[in-house]
Amino acid sequence: MGLPTWATVTTAAEPTALLLAFVAHHIEVGASEIFIYLDRTNPEFEDIVAAYDQVKVFHADAKGWRVLHGGVRRPKGIVRRQYANARDAQVKTTADWLFHVDIDEFIVNTPLLQKFLSRLPRRVWSTTLPVAERVFEGEDTSETVFGGVFRTRISTAEAANLVEAVYGESAAYLKKGLCGHNLGKAGVRVGSPAQLRLHTVDLPEGESERKRKRRFTEVGLLHFDAWSYEGWLAKVQRLGRANIGSDQRGAMVKAVLQESPERPPREIFRQLYELSPDQSRQLEKAGHLYLYDFQIADKIRRVFPGVEVDLSKAAIMRDFAGLR
Repeated sequence: MGLPTWATVTTAAEPTALLLAFVAHHIEVGASEIFIYLDRTNPEFEDIVAAYDQVKVFHADAKGWRVLHGGVRRPKGIVRRQYANARDAQVKTTADWLFHVDIDEFIVNTPLLQKFLSRLPRRVWSTTLPVAERVFEGEDTSETVFGGVFRTRISTAEAANLVEAVYGESAAYLKKGLCGHNLGKAGVRVGSPAQLRLHTVDLPEGESERKRKRRFTEVGLLHFDAWSYEGWLAKVQRLGRANIGSDQRGAMVKAVLQESPERPPREIFRQLYELSPDQSRQLEKAGHLYLYDFQIADKIRRVFPGVEVDLSKAAIMRDFAGLR
């Protein structure tokens, strides 16, 4: 019997370049299926991936939603749309496991993940991929949006002292040492009664989480919480309207939107994402600095030969602006 297969499901509204990077990476690391639910139509992306059988593209925009979801009205909130799309993919996939990830998230360590999944007893219906969040050692001088290193979640036992020691007053904006989510992302055993959400799954009433869920033992997910300073600022401004995230993230959003002369947004970004040499040393010593050779440009060239993709920060920001 072979190793279990795995697939991804994503609700996406990002530019073509980022969609192709996501698809190329996951094809290269072994996804058997990649479900992309387009929150806004993207004919260019659809044309490029049309020949790839493992890439399943669905129209989940305002026009296509009722057709896709049996006449149900399209929810206004993105999270509710993500849940609905994930559950649609859970019915459609032929993979053994389905993971819910966003376009700015990339599953890694997949050979170890498959071995881990193969050892799970059938009674386990869900696993969680621990997350590592992209940061920079020093100022972000990367040519593309994919530079940098990664930091990992700091456990509750360490959090109070280590996060404050590393980040000082900016620790108030971090939850367990991360700006984005610290829970990781969930996968569900296809065919089980569990229902896939984002960071977890819904179990039938009365079921034990301790019995049905396990956490992957390695870093399983790389999260590019901020594509660039400009992208981060635009994202924070959107979050200010949506009020999504932890209390710490809410405090960060509030501080950025206040635009205090003593602490402008660019300085907040520096304090949160650009590590000083001393901060890097502290995180590395504590085992919370994670290095990964991403090589995304090579993956795109191998998977989509002849397709030119500009991943520079300026191009990605221009592409985002063109979507508004």
